[in-house]
Amino acid sequence: MGATVVFHGDCDGVIAAYLYIKRFLRDLYPSHINLVVTHPWRAHIDLQKAQPGGELIVLDIALNDRISTAIATLSTKHPKVVVVDHHATSEPFVGKIQSYSRVIYAKSTSTPRLLA
Repeated sequence: MGATVVFHGDCDGVIAAYLYIKRFLRDLYPSHINLVVTHPWRAHIDLQKAQPGGELIVLDIALNDRISTAIATLSTKHPKVVVVDHHATSEPFVGKIQSYSRVIYAKSTSTPRLLA
């Protein structure tokens, strides 16, 4: 089993991916990790690139209806789903996805601050 890490393709997301992998997925890197770089307007599409059966990690993606629906659908194919985000616009969606994913959310200047 591996993991798919889906992250925002800006410096905030890239640093968050590095920190998460270093702290939680070190033993899987590099051969058992699928990295998916995305942007908020297409994250619901790129989430489909997650390899079924492994962990799904979503970092620094501002949640919206389409993204939270995609995460809900994918949660049935992944034993563990983790979402880490800091965007204020994500707050209304956090409660919706907490029943099937581990959510680390706080209004902050960056997602890496939540992982430090």
